[in-house]
Amino acid sequence: MLQQEEILGCFGTNASRFAQGIVRPGIGYVLNEKTSVWLGYGWIPAGRPYLAAVVME
Repeated sequence: MLQQEEILGCFGTNASRFAQGIVRPGIGYVLNEKTSVWLGYGWIPAGRPYLAAVVME
């Protein structure tokens, strides 16, 4: 079984305010040398300047 997670943060124009982030955890299973199957989700919170207010989707 494999496990992977990606975390990314983006900041506003002067790098003082959080603007958008990405969190994508996943779990995978290797079937053979060339094939693997993954299951996961993405959580992408966004705020100013991309949106007028912070929204969690």
